[in-house]
Amino acid sequence: MGRTRKPAWRNSNGEGYKRNKIQKITTRASTSKGSPQSLKKTSLFVSDDAEKRFNKFTSKRKLFMERGFTWSESSAPEFPDTITQAIRFHKWENFCQHPSSACIAVVQEFYANYDADRPDSVFVRGKLVDVTASSINSLFELTDHQGTLYELSSKLLLSTMSDILEKLTEPGTVHTRASDGTITFPRKSLKAGLNIWFNFVQHNLLPSADDTIVEKDRAILLYCILVGKRINVGKVIAEQIGVCASHNDGSLWFPVLITRLCNRHNVPLSNLEPIHQPYSPLAVNLSKQTLKSNPIEIESDQETTQSYHAPSTPAKPSSLPHSDSEVVLLMDDDGDEELLDHKLEQQELVENVSSMLDCLGQASPIKASSPGICVHGYKVQKSNVPILEDIFKKHGDIAAKSIYTITSMRSSFLEGICEVVRLVNTNHVVENMEEIEHYVSQAEQAKIDVSWLRAHLEALQKTKDAMENISLLEEMKANTVLVKQAALKVERQRCAELLAAQERFVEADRCVSVLHFVEKYLGDNLVKSEAEKALLVTQPIL
Repeated sequence: MGRTRKPAWRNSNGEGYKRNKIQKITTRASTSKGSPQSLKKTSLFVSDDAEKRFNKFTSKRKLFMERGFTWSESSAPEFPDTITQAIRFHKWENFCQHPSSACIAVVQEFYANYDADRPDSVFVRGKLVDVTASSINSLFELTDHQGTLYELSSKLLLSTMSDILEKLTEPGTVHTRASDGTITFPRKSLKAGLNIWFNFVQHNLLPSADDTIVEKDRAILLYCILVGKRINVGKVIAEQIGVCASHNDGSLWFPVLITRLCNRHNVPLSNLEPIHQPYSPLAVNLSKQTLKSNPIEIESDQETTQSYHAPSTPAKPSSLPHSDSEVVLLMDDDGDEELLDHKLEQQELVENVSSMLDCLGQASPIKASSPGICVHGYKVQKSNVPILEDIFKKHGDIAAKSIYTITSMRSSFLEGICEVVRLVNTNHVVENMEEIEHYVSQAEQAKIDVSWLRAHLEALQKTKDAMENISLLEEMKANTVLVKQAALKVERQRCAELLAAQERFVEADRCVSVLHFVEKYLGDNLVKSEAEKALLVTQPIL
């Protein structure tokens, strides 16, 4: 169990994030054995309201994962010029990368503790996480652009907005204008090549519950990407985090970003916490004809005068594109067309994702890259196969009623359950009890049937409590013996002092008796002398 393993979480450059052993957020020092303190649930929230919000709403909200490209300078020739030139112009080499996994519990705790009155930082497990626009831009190595077109969107003239819509949509598109000035149009009216950027904006900048309609703000962002207007990415995301936190339902946005920010600020992460695996990356299938595009000059900007190409204008598609001149949506592992829906139960995760062992640290020596073996439809590591088979034999499919309908997500939880069983079987449960308890609670929230494991853990918890009580009683007994010895010493001292005092009392009493006798003797003599004196004075001389 001590074998070194590759980090489970990686950034866009493939570098592993630091995984801190989970620690208790209290002022109490670590135990003498050096085992880390565990994170108490009561230490997770800034207030009772935050804890209530977590239990009632946030813990039930699912994650809406970011998506990006598998783009690099070496793979740039494989991408359309419209994508490559936009990435280079906006300097999105890091921002556009397809993200890794997210820690479910950390993201939920983040949103539960988010305070709209203090949106610049969020308390997460004893750490203040900076979520300002500058902090987010710094993470992606971006510039804090000021006065961008998107920030001025509410002041755009009608004629300017019409020009924007003309560049984005097919001729003849009907644009709906509401009484409040909101402008919308169907997503299917976007020009060829813009759907991929719509997907990118949908997952990484402006998440939305409806992916069939393009609203004004999203249209302006697409326009800025298309013609090279600067975008303050950090500011857009920071505002949307606040919007998401203000809701009590729907998905939780930007989970990978939040996980990275928490990791950056040394938020403690447990090796047994479940993670949400990434969706499949954004990709397009474009023919040579589609890659031909007409140049659009980038409008005057303080920082650059570069230009890149906008997509050409083929016939307006009436349904899903399928011709050589149209964009083809990426197909997932099951061959179904990938739908951009904010509800996670309608998202298809990649089936060959890395298993839950990636986040178990030193809990198991199994390498995360080892191939999975299918057990009753779930892919798990080879070492966990006999454990999972025993579980299914005794308790049936414990993941059958899980709220997660995606097989790979259920497999992740089952991997974690197998690791918990392994710790129990190898008598390593006591020192890892708090972490195991935290993970089992997460599994219960996911509706994984761990009632059998819960009963066993409760028995082990009682054993642990009994051991702690025995240890405490033994310590108290040892302290009592020491106190008794000290009391006996004091008693002997006081007894010696008492005997000495009695001897001094006898001596004093003897002295008092002698003095009393002397006093009486002197008194008698004094009376006799006084009588003789009186007799001598009264006798005559003659």
